[in-house]
Amino acid sequence: MRRELCAEDGRSFNVVPTDAGMAAIEAAAPSHAAAVRHCHADILTPEQLDTLGDIAEAITTHLAADHNHPESATSIPTRQPPPGPPPVLDHELPGKAAR
Repeated sequence: MRRELCAEDGRSFNVVPTDAGMAAIEAAAPSHAAAVRHCHADILTPEQLDTLGDIAEAITTHLAADHNHPESATSIPTRQPPPGPPPVLDHELPGKAAR
């Protein structure tokens, strides 16, 4: 993965997969999808899944309307990133061994 400065918002970066990163994502996808299904979707009733879908739709509709609208963005002050290359982030997640 690599980071690229976001052209639309100078305060943030976009994460862009490299060829190796995309291959890793594709290799992990089947087992990840099975784990999500096992830990989430398989334990919910059809009614609960419908409710979850309704909640997700309400949230995404709000975000699209209130946070991606061009007029909303003008009220948010922008901060330019510091000069030079972006810092290398090497954080260890709690409970995970360093790689």
